[in-house]
Amino acid sequence: MIFIQENDGGLIVIRMELPSREERLKYRCSLVVCSNPLCDCKELTLRMCLDKELSSASGPEKVTVSFDIHDKKLNTDRILAGDIPFARRILEQMDDSDWKILWQTYFALKVEYGENTPIEKLDFDFKSIHDLDYITIDGGKMVPFDEIFPFSEEYVFEINGKNCIVLPVFCLARGCKCTKAVLEIQVIENQELSLSVYVDYKKGTFSNFERDCWDSDEISLDIVKNSLQTAFPYLCQRLEEKHRRLSKLYQISRAKYYKGSARKADWDYDDPFDDPGETFRWEEEKVGRNDPCPCGSGKKYKKCCLK
Repeated sequence: MIFIQENDGGLIVIRMELPSREERLKYRCSLVVCSNPLCDCKELTLRMCLDKELSSASGPEKVTVSFDIHDKKLNTDRILAGDIPFARRILEQMDDSDWKILWQTYFALKVEYGENTPIEKLDFDFKSIHDLDYITIDGGKMVPFDEIFPFSEEYVFEINGKNCIVLPVFCLARGCKCTKAVLEIQVIENQELSLSVYVDYKKGTFSNFERDCWDSDEISLDIVKNSLQTAFPYLCQRLEEKHRRLSKLYQISRAKYYKGSARKADWDYDDPFDDPGETFRWEEEKVGRNDPCPCGSGKKYKKCCLK
């Protein structure tokens, strides 16, 4: 292990200590990742400066090394020719603990970009998602948040002795102003969908509990609800924030890739359901009071979003 993760005044700092025979080289590293939170390139760059006071051997004063942290290799095409021998020396000394530190720091930086980058600066075509297009989304097909934002805060918790992860899914249907999310809950060990539950993040209510693969009859909606609320006290607030960001991005994407709009600059980005104009006039048949709600809840329209 050659990398050490430290907290320096609230900032995460990576330091590297590289053996040089009986002596040591110590570097302070700054990390650079792609600032696009929708990009899944897995590329991480270390800009390294030699700490002369703490080093007992001579080495390059400044060096830049680029890694593919998914395949655990160097991106040699992004490293200066003169830095490659030293970069290979670093790679030879790295173990699984080092890759874990780099991955955790990379993930944290991508999450920060995902939460702070203005939505109007992002570019994403929803047609790129398997089994989704603008017509099906307009019709109520729900969209997994992590399909769009691959790096977002992880909701990991334990329920009945099993470690689980929560994957939020949202309705982006045109004209629908529901405040619900479906939480798909996977057991981390086998990565199979085991539970799903509807959450109305405005009302704080849980409903429509489904147990697909869970092998215990002792699991119930109340158990799931209590486990989630204990692990994530601000879950409803965070779900609302995610829904609003995803809805804004969908509006922008739909304008650019589905029909286009000359009035995009006139949108109110503070309202995820703002109507951008006649270009987006709903062309489907109106939903009847007794028809299934387009948000996908399974209830009649009059019992759900019509309210």
